[in-house]
Parts: sequence; structure tokens; C-alpha cells
Amino acid sequence: MANESIKSLPDPTKRDVIVAEPVKPLKKIKKNQPEKQMPPQFILQQTLISEMRRTAVVNRETISVGDHISGAKVLQINSDNVVLLLKGIPRSIYLTSRRLSENRKLTAEKSF
Repeated sequence: MANESIKSLPDPTKRDVIVAEPVKPLKKIKKNQPEKQMPPQFILQQTLISEMRRTAVVNRETISVGDHISGAKVLQINSDNVVLLLKGIPRSIYLTSRRLSENRKLTAEKSF
């Protein structure tokens, strides 16, 4: 009787075989289909204007007028903004502190 109870116990060294369902392959992207890309984001962090030069720091990179950054050409550097030409369209980016102060003014005006 002891032998029969031992035979009915599962063997801990053998694992049960699990049959999984087949995995569907990922969809392939057609070679002639262009990938959608997000437009680059520009963050103006600092400007420096002196008699000798005008520079700015955009996305942690120091730039001057005429330079290129992330596919955009630098057209102007002003004390609180930079004008970039991206895909033929001029685009102004502003210092963060100016945006914050403008938002505070708008919020203050709305509250009265």
C-alpha cells in the first residue's frame, strides 16, 4: 500500500508541459510608407547680446545667427526670444520666464 501512495505523488523533478498558442507576427511597415515624425521641440534657455555678438542657448546648445539646430535655421536672436526658420516657416521661441510672467498677468486679469 505504501508503494501505491508513492506512485501517485507527482515527481518534483519533472515539469508539466504547457502548450502555448502561437504568437501573431507584428505588422510590417511598408518600405515606401513614410514614418510620421513629431516636429522638433525648441526650448530657449538663455540669450546673450553684446556689441560683439548675439548668442542663445537652445536645447542646451549655444547658437548664433545663421546656425542650424534640429533642422531649423537661426534668423534672429533678441533679448527675450529667438526666431527660427523651420521648413520655410518662421517660428519664435521665448524665454521660459517671459511665458510664466505673461501667464501670471493673464491669470491676474481674469481673476478681477
